[in-house]
Amino acid sequence: VLDRLVGRGDLLRSSRKVLGLFTSTTLREGATGRRAELVGRVRAVLVDGVEPDPRTAALAALLSASGWLVTLHREIPWNGPVIAGAKALEKGDWGASAAASAVTRTMAAVVSNSLAVSAILPRG
Repeated sequence: VLDRLVGRGDLLRSSRKVLGLFTSTTLREGATGRRAELVGRVRAVLVDGVEPDPRTAALAALLSASGWLVTLHREIPWNGPVIAGAKALEKGDWGASAAASAVTRTMAAVVSNSLAVSAILPRG
């Protein structure tokens, strides 16, 4: 998916050496306007109450389930009704409920594995 986004120009990828040893890759938004379009569609659904199409509902549900919804755009008022609407989309019949559940389980697995590794590593 990432390579497709870079290939379409939605994201720009650049690499550089850090400390002369490690390669660091940076991604930044391309000039296609696609992100602004997606933010506008999600905003229209969650803030303005527009009926979502399945793709927008799935996107909002996945962003909400992953915890990234509030980082989508700083000018969107991320208050109770907006978050409640996103949570409703997570549980809705948009085909995203299974994906949202999978994202939640994956996030829980990442956190528990991180805690396990930090408990095993020697303290220095």
